[in-house]
Amino acid sequence: MLYKQSIFLAVLFFLLASCSDSIEKNQQLKIIDGFAESYFNYNFQSAANYCTPESGKWLRYEAAQMKEADVKQLVAKPQGISYNIQSIEYSTDTSSFVTLEVNDLYTTSNIDSVGYVKSNVIFRLPMIYSEDKWQVDLDKPLRPKHRSNL
Repeated sequence: MLYKQSIFLAVLFFLLASCSDSIEKNQQLKIIDGFAESYFNYNFQSAANYCTPESGKWLRYEAAQMKEADVKQLVAKPQGISYNIQSIEYSTDTSSFVTLEVNDLYTTSNIDSVGYVKSNVIFRLPMIYSEDKWQVDLDKPLRPKHRSNL
């Protein structure tokens, strides 16, 4: 009888643990989606909702880099970005890197020139799990990665 109870408890524990992992994974995917849709469509204020408080300075920096000509181009752009999650690599239980491929991304350009739309742009998002939620954790401006550096 004790053996059956032990097996039952072990199975119950396994099921609860796997449900918890599934809930955390779904929550992480929602954060990735919200951040990607906001950040790559240049809605930095909304993107801040998916980031650590310390990331705010980098979002403000990116917003400050926008020129009036870039804003006009973004407003005229017929559609927003699309993205694919290439991979999620967990460094630890509480940190990961998400590799995204972003399409139809408006890319800002050099001083005195207007940006352009580009596809197949690769980004790596650093994320942390803290206070029962996943967040994007920027410690510098987010820049595209070259495929050879992945």
